[in-house]
Amino acid sequence: MFPKKVVLAFMISIIFASSLFCVTKVVGTKGVNSTIYDDLVINNTRIINDTTIVINRSLVVEATGNLTLTNVTLLIGNNGWISVREGGMFTAKNSAFTTKPDVTTWCFLGLSSNSTVINCTFSNGAGISIADGSPYIADSTVSGTIWVKHFSAPIIVGNTITDGGVDIDSCANDELIVFENNTIMNSTNGLVLWFSSPTIINSTLINNEVGIYCHASSSTIINCTIASKKYDFYLDMRSHPKVSNTTFDENKVFFEDYESTLILPDTVLHKERDLYYYWYYYWHYIITIIAITVTLGIVAFLWKRKKKQMKV
Repeated sequence: MFPKKVVLAFMISIIFASSLFCVTKVVGTKGVNSTIYDDLVINNTRIINDTTIVINRSLVVEATGNLTLTNVTLLIGNNGWISVREGGMFTAKNSAFTTKPDVTTWCFLGLSSNSTVINCTFSNGAGISIADGSPYIADSTVSGTIWVKHFSAPIIVGNTITDGGVDIDSCANDELIVFENNTIMNSTNGLVLWFSSPTIINSTLINNEVGIYCHASSSTIINCTIASKKYDFYLDMRSHPKVSNTTFDENKVFFEDYESTLILPDTVLHKERDLYYYWYYYWHYIITIIAITVTLGIVAFLWKRKKKQMKV
């Protein structure tokens, strides 16, 4: 008989090996092994290099976690998502984020303050969502959307964004956002500035339906090139962007309202005041005048009629 300690150690090793087999599945794809997880939670320091990971549901970096990916391909499942909690650390370099072939929904990498993404690719519907903090995203290619919202102030430099664009929405710290040397193309709206006014520098927006869509935005745009299919600027909700040293077509500037202006170094563009303008802004006065005129006309008519009846 074997000693009890030997038997116990053997049983523990069998259980440990079985658990690894249940959690991890190795799939040979062109010579690359893939590790598959339903959910992966990182609550300590973990470094992953030179591999492929499949996340069927979610990958979460907790506040105590620190995940570094280098030369990793990460496949996201249907309705899957990746989240970095506030306080958690996430670094991705030379890595690829994409969705599994059967995925039909968009999947996002949610970043926080201590997040760094350098020289990565996001494809097949995988995008980036930033709701808080100041993550650093540089020299990457995103075939999807970058969403920037709420209290975030990211540093976004040297990236190429296609088929989705950048949406900066209601950012309380918009003056802290760094957006430089980016290229946005082949999107419906290249850059959406919604109740946010960051400074846009040295960026190129080409082949989008709309280059920059401003909604209650007064951004400063410097040294940019904008060449769109329909509109280079679409302005509404009292937007007043300031544009300098930027190439665009003034004939492709659309004003949704009469208050919005496009401020250039030597002139200010705005919507021409036509008959509709006077109706839109003074309709209540016009209706009041018409009502008073009609009322006075009726009173005069009735008075004349009464006078005639009195004579008879």
